[in-house]
Amino acid sequence: MSDHEALEDLRSKIIASMKPNQTKENAGKRVTAPSDGNSAGGKRPRISELPKGPRNGSNTYASPNGTSRVNEPRTQSRYGGAMGHHDGRRSTSRFNNHDRAFTGQSVNMYGSGGSYQEPNNEHLSATSNYQRPGNSFLQGVAPIDQRRRMRPTRWDVTPKGFEKVPAERAKLSGLFPQPGQPQELDRYKLERVAIHGGTKSRRTRILFDDATSNNLTISRMTCRLVIEFPVGKNWNERELERFLTKFVKSLGEQYEMKKISSESNFALIEFNSPECTTLVFASRLYIIREAKLENATWKRPNEYVQQLDHPDRLCAPDIIALQSLNDEEEIEKMLNENEIKFNSCQPIFLMENGGSKLFTGCAVVELSEIDEDKLNNLKNVSWFKPNYSKLSQNSSAINFQTLPLLVAEAKRPNSKVIKIFNCVDPLDLKYVPFQEEIEETLREMLNDVEIIWMNKPNVNYRLNFENIGEDIGNIYVKFKTTEASEKAMADLPGKKINGRTMLCSYFDEDDFNLIRYN
Repeated sequence: MSDHEALEDLRSKIIASMKPNQTKENAGKRVTAPSDGNSAGGKRPRISELPKGPRNGSNTYASPNGTSRVNEPRTQSRYGGAMGHHDGRRSTSRFNNHDRAFTGQSVNMYGSGGSYQEPNNEHLSATSNYQRPGNSFLQGVAPIDQRRRMRPTRWDVTPKGFEKVPAERAKLSGLFPQPGQPQELDRYKLERVAIHGGTKSRRTRILFDDATSNNLTISRMTCRLVIEFPVGKNWNERELERFLTKFVKSLGEQYEMKKISSESNFALIEFNSPECTTLVFASRLYIIREAKLENATWKRPNEYVQQLDHPDRLCAPDIIALQSLNDEEEIEKMLNENEIKFNSCQPIFLMENGGSKLFTGCAVVELSEIDEDKLNNLKNVSWFKPNYSKLSQNSSAINFQTLPLLVAEAKRPNSKVIKIFNCVDPLDLKYVPFQEEIEETLREMLNDVEIIWMNKPNVNYRLNFENIGEDIGNIYVKFKTTEASEKAMADLPGKKINGRTMLCSYFDEDDFNLIRYN
């Protein structure tokens, strides 16, 4: 006799021994026939009360002959339900393939020796392998961003005027047939869209709007200048603010000084555009002379990043500022005599009340090539690069494929201050309890923390491109030692807080002290 047959025989004996108690168990239950079982027509009495399963709070079920017995412990299924016992009948399930996981038989996971043995689930091998990315069948598969295209398609044929439009934007515009849509291309409509640059429709505007490159150039650091004064020098912030406000308005109506912040030995000035900042910086000698700011040091913030492909030529890397000029008409002649090749020359004038122009003695020159030896030979004229920075980037080279390489580059020196990105939702910082909770969490995660600072949004703040330069959502952490910041830089990147993966970068300590007061 097999084990299965012996188990069924034992189960039958247990059921037979329970029959004398049938009358007691059925007491109090309403039946549709007499309780002696001798109903007309030879039918058995039918219990009107339905059996209750485990979800209804009962551990009994009714057998086919009308008896009720206690449920025996069932083996828990890996699919979330309990496996039933084999009742000896042929299963009508479509999974009747002698597989115990589907026919309802109990699976002994302990074998004869009592130790746990993993059940044999060969029917799930394909599904299990699919859910495990580390299996061998994925080895040798190239990532989708590294796969080579087998042949060109119609998306590679660019219409006139759409040479710089990527295929992703072309599909979103709705002007081009999608794969599987055989309608003809309306080339007359394409010509009209190319003429007006897609500005007539919201869907076609996405073709020519390059929000990525534009937003990469939007930074408050590109609109700031720092003036450092010698220790102990007396200077008046209000007088400086009044003079610079008038000076900037004289440069042009489109320029504006937004704010000025100061401490005992420095002033942080912010303008409304990078172009305005370049013109003011190029005129520093005139401002020093007129505002009596002798011995003051002018500079860009250390975190200022030079844009190598800035759309405005005033912010280009090949711009130089000439100072101590006497006559604006002699600038081009002087450059030609010294064999200095240039593309354009813009003297800086101030518009006075009467409509006349006042020459500041400064000019902005765009050179074809910068030859420092020839520039140093200029007599009675000083020059410098107003847009120069140790940090630089080419925004047009930043895309999905180059991001891993850019992240791996170590351009910033180690510092006591690190900047944490993507740690919080900027809109959540409107709530003070959330700010306190984030700060407390970071102090528990990090060691030797001196200061945790974050820029708080105002009530009217909105999460859009217009406010991208407000630096909301980034968290600055200053440590007591450089070793502590280096340890944090090794531990934090990739960790999650509040469901968001953190990104980190070093930040200049001097600039951190400046922005805290701004």
